[in-house]
Amino acid sequence: AFGPTGTERGAGAPGLSYDFVDPSFVPDRKLEDGDTIREKSFALDVLHMPGHAPDHLCFALVGKRTVFTGDHVMGWNTTVIAPPEGNLGMFLTSLERLMQRHDKMFLPAHGGRIQTPQRVVRAYIMHRKWREQTILACLADGVCTIPRIVARLYGSLDVALKEAAALSVLAHLEHLIGRELVAAEGASGLLSAFYLRSC
Repeated sequence: AFGPTGTERGAGAPGLSYDFVDPSFVPDRKLEDGDTIREKSFALDVLHMPGHAPDHLCFALVGKRTVFTGDHVMGWNTTVIAPPEGNLGMFLTSLERLMQRHDKMFLPAHGGRIQTPQRVVRAYIMHRKWREQTILACLADGVCTIPRIVARLYGSLDVALKEAAALSVLAHLEHLIGRELVAAEGASGLLSAFYLRSC
């Protein structure tokens, strides 16, 4: 298994009231990065692409420069990274790995086919870097809790989307904590206060 699934990391963290994983699920066959699934008329290379989830897999259609990207790269917007299962650092590393493949087409689980995969992946990376800068600017201005950051960055966002936005901000903050640019008061969670380490 990959990542924190089943390790209870984040259990009891402030504001994290549910999990995205069914811990009782056991696959019929466990696939690993580098495995190949062979059928009569096609073959798929297994690509472990953590970030959206620790065990997220993409599948490259052998000889076709085409990747089934699942939730990792979607056809209409960047995917949600929701801690504790989602990890922004892993997501960005996985995107960089896709950039190095030079595929011609992505077929995502959500949205239409992507016929300019390099451009889309580059845009997703740039979006995450831009979002990071906006969060750092919030902290520099004393906007230090996730609800206040969401209110500033997302404005009049539909109530149904605020939780996803909050989890996305938390993912960015945890990535910044991992790089020792930001710290949390107590455990990192949706109800925590955060501050720049340089202050």
